[in-house]
Amino acid sequence: MTLMERFFLDRESAQLVVVDVQEKLCRAMDPQVLEKLTGNISILLDTAAELGLPAMATEQYVKGLGETVPALKEKLTAPSLEKMTFSCCGGDGFLEALARSGRRQVILTGMETHVCVLQT
Repeated sequence: MTLMERFFLDRESAQLVVVDVQEKLCRAMDPQVLEKLTGNISILLDTAAELGLPAMATEQYVKGLGETVPALKEKLTAPSLEKMTFSCCGGDGFLEALARSGRRQVILTGMETHVCVLQT
């Protein structure tokens, strides 16, 4: 396998992870920016479904920030995982869920990219 081939997505190996697109975080956003964000993530979720890729989400401190927005949550193929750390990898069950999936490529998208997505 060449170096470039390592970066091509394989539908048998890839999965989508949506990070922290939660109700209370969304309320703080400019409505036009929020519409674009959720629209683009919705396209990713639809594409993942079309390609047969599993799609899961993480949720930061659900008690305070709410769940994944309903328009996206309904398109997930796995239950959301709650976390109390910025990095998804620090939350209980995330790495285990990835390992159980048998998928080794992750397409990562979400909110708070300067913190949670970056640290993941």
